[in-house]
Amino acid sequence: MKIGIIGLGLIGGCLGIDFRRLGHQVVGITRREETCKIAQAKGIVFLASTQLDRLVGCDGVFICTPIATILPTVKALAAILPKDTILTDVGSVKAELVAEATRHWARFVGGHPMSGKSEAGIEAAEAGLFKGN
Repeated sequence: MKIGIIGLGLIGGCLGIDFRRLGHQVVGITRREETCKIAQAKGIVFLASTQLDRLVGCDGVFICTPIATILPTVKALAAILPKDTILTDVGSVKAELVAEATRHWARFVGGHPMSGKSEAGIEAAEAGLFKGN
């Protein structure tokens, strides 16, 4: 399966590590080239980019950005992804977000990893953070 992850901080990085270990092809999108380099060097993603269009062809996309950018990201993805792609997020706010997101993307599934740690960023990403949660 080809999985996209937008936002390669702690949560996105941990997802990438676990999906790669399960044999999935992971495409990571981030704002900074430096984060792209780190993600690829650590094997967190197969491909890292700053361009959303690199997600075309993904079966599912995880939006791991701050809550304020989730809806704008859904709107941007609606212009480039095939309609059968599943979108989900890792934000903690749900009802209002899901109601608005599904207006732009019918296959949006609100999510929340219910996991984390005190450190932040891709450097803190580790395997198995979500196991047992």
